[in-house]
Parts: sequence; C-alpha cells; structure tokens
Amino acid sequence: MPMMHSRMTDEWLAAVVRGNPIRIAEKTGNIITCPVRLQYVNVFKPAQAQEGDSPDKKPSYNVVACFPPGVEAGIQNIMQAAIHAEERKSFPNNFGPDGRSFGLKSPFRDQREKSRTREGKEVKGFTPGLMCITASTLVKPSVIDVAWNPIVDESRLYAGVWAILALNVYPYKNKISGVNFGLQQNIMIFADDEKTGGRAASNPKDDFDGVQIDQAYNPAAGFGNTPAAAPPGSIMPPAQVVYQPPAAPAWTPPAPTAEESFW
Repeated sequence: MPMMHSRMTDEWLAAVVRGNPIRIAEKTGNIITCPVRLQYVNVFKPAQAQEGDSPDKKPSYNVVACFPPGVEAGIQNIMQAAIHAEERKSFPNNFGPDGRSFGLKSPFRDQREKSRTREGKEVKGFTPGLMCITASTLVKPSVIDVAWNPIVDESRLYAGVWAILALNVYPYKNKISGVNFGLQQNIMIFADDEKTGGRAASNPKDDFDGVQIDQAYNPAAGFGNTPAAAPPGSIMPPAQVVYQPPAAPAWTPPAPTAEESFW
C-alpha cells in the first residue's frame, strides 16, 4: 500500500521497515519506532493549549507519527503490549473477566480520522487504513540526522519528513483516562519527502474567484514602477588554470645543404 502524498515507493518502504523495525532499545528500554512520517510537528516550539483543553494543560512539544504499511506485527507485539502492561498497572479496575480493558482511550488511531478536518477539508499526508499516534513531551526534544549531527535548522523538521522516534508510555487521568506515548527527547531525521504542511493547499482559482480588476490597471505603477534589480554577479571564484601544457616550439625548416642549394 503506497502512502498518500508521498514520493516513496513500496520497495523503499519495505526496505526501511525491514532494516529498522519497531524495537525496544537494549540500553534505555525505550520503544524505538520504525521510520514514521511526521505530521503536525511542534518540536522546536511547543504547541499551545487549544479550545476545549483542560485549563491546567501545559504547552507541550508533540508530533503525529504516521506508520507505513508492513509494521502491524511490531505495533501489536511491542507498542500495544507496552500500552496494555501500563493499563494493567495503572488502571487495574478497568479490566473485565475476559482480560480486556474498558473505559480507557487507546492512543492508536486510523489515519483516516486525521485525513479530514471537522469542516470536511482534506488534510494531506494521512493514509486511511494505516495507524498513527500522537507523542508528546514537556521537555524540548533534541533532533539529529542519521550521522548523529544535531539539527537546529527548523526547516529540516516539517510535516511530511520521515523520522525515527524514541518513546515511552505514561498514564493520564482526566475526563477520559488512558495510556499514551511520550516523546523521549530524541528524534532522528531519516529521510525527506513531499512537504504536506497539514492541510492540502487550496486552488488559487477557488480562493480568488470573483476578484474584480480593471483591465486598464497597471500593476507596475501600483507598486511604484520599481525596476527589476540587476542580477548579482557570480558568487563562484574565478576559474584558475591547474595545469597548462608547454607550448610546442615553432617549426623552423633546416638550412639547405650545399648539394641541395646546387639543385
């Protein structure tokens, strides 16, 4: 299954999932995701509380992580197992005789739920039928590339980029209780992809249909008729000769011998 609004092929997705499966980090015990596609990225600056949030909710750093196809076993055996274990520990009274939890909110969502706004507008970057989660933290995460270099350029972390996340699980109690994923202060940028920017871009013709413009209107005059600036010169240094072969000596005919002069 190809992912929506992505240039990554099925072959690429299968290879990166096979090479970087969902796992538990041996040294830290954190859940390490496979490469996931990020949406609604609030990493360099925290997301502010939204209308309807609890009044004591603090601004947090968070991302929505969209899982590619082929990782269902890892989600079930590692991530869901960690959620279930924490539910058992924190909410023992929310389990029935069949061993299933009730009254607890699951952190897993079908990407279909995110692919449309409440107003029905399309949101790019979500693939119905695949899973996604929201991971958050109150502490600003560190971001690195695959060579372990710190990333401070905010443009490198955008909606649509592929990353690997380090996660933990934590319980919460509010009007709705449950167990969620915490972003463990580490994000590794894995690969670039098409930028989604959240919502799909609208058609300019739809936005500006009906704008009235006088056909005699001169746009240049409206902006002061400023002439275009001359293009800058080359920023490259002047070319330098690395090797110049010596010039061949001019050919001079030999002087004729006495015998040649006689004839």
